[in-house]
Amino acid sequence: MVGNLANLKGDLGRIAEAEPLFREALALHRDVGDERSEVLTSVKLAGLYHDTGRLDLAERAFQAALEHRGRPGLRDFLGLALGSLGSLFKETGRIEPAEKAYAEALAIHRESGDRRSEGIVLGNLANLHGDTGRVEVAEREYLEALAIHRQTGNRRSEGIVQANLAGLYGATGRASEAERGFRRALDIDREIGNRWAEGVALGGLAGLLRLQGRAAPAIRAFDEALAIHRELGNRRFEAAHSCDRALALLAAGDPSAADAWRTGAAILRSLGDTVEAEQKSVEMCAACGKAGIAPFDGRPGCSTGGTLA
Repeated sequence: MVGNLANLKGDLGRIAEAEPLFREALALHRDVGDERSEVLTSVKLAGLYHDTGRLDLAERAFQAALEHRGRPGLRDFLGLALGSLGSLFKETGRIEPAEKAYAEALAIHRESGDRRSEGIVLGNLANLHGDTGRVEVAEREYLEALAIHRQTGNRRSEGIVQANLAGLYGATGRASEAERGFRRALDIDREIGNRWAEGVALGGLAGLLRLQGRAAPAIRAFDEALAIHRELGNRRFEAAHSCDRALALLAAGDPSAADAWRTGAAILRSLGDTVEAEQKSVEMCAACGKAGIAPFDGRPGCSTGGTLA
């Protein structure tokens, strides 16, 4: 009962309420020797650590779950752990281990016929392929994942993948498709009450608006997204969208842009998300160079000098 309530709170993005419930459920499962429920709850708690930027805790929890390899009746849950561990590896720049973990997770879910989990891992694998420039592969995987989520009625994951696909469209110059995709994702997130995903999709839409030169609506959307991230403790996306918002402020000539960017970058570094931190630095460097000002982090060679006063 406690575990079910924790899952519900987690699915709705109410992390502060879900975490103590997961801990309570985990203790109960251990007390009664329910290994299957213990492993599942450990995976869920590790996922919560991951989502809130506590990557060291998350990795230790996922690896602890994987110590149950070979135990009867647990293979499907170990697939969940591997898929989530793949995402953590990706975010910390360990691309080959990430691909290996995703591949093993997919094999387990396909073997067991767990279409719901297969769709989730496919969507995460698409994220990796998109981030590493394999755009056509990523798009196919996103579309396949969306089809699975619709077949299985997994509206939560459908909204998340729809937003990620929209991000891919935006990154490859398909702005109209991207905006439609973000708005479709927001409709789903709001319909089911997934505030966590709503904040992420809002930040994605804001980033698209910024790239289209629509600084004022971009800043408004970023502010709305950041309010959700801070309310729910979503530190990773608070950091990423703070950096993105700073570039919208830069475009609007707002002198607070540099401080806003440095705040977001500091959070990313504290979380150990090296891949995202480097990407934000590259984007900032290009934006400052275009504006003819010194880069916000003081790195040389990417601007024509000057300051944003």
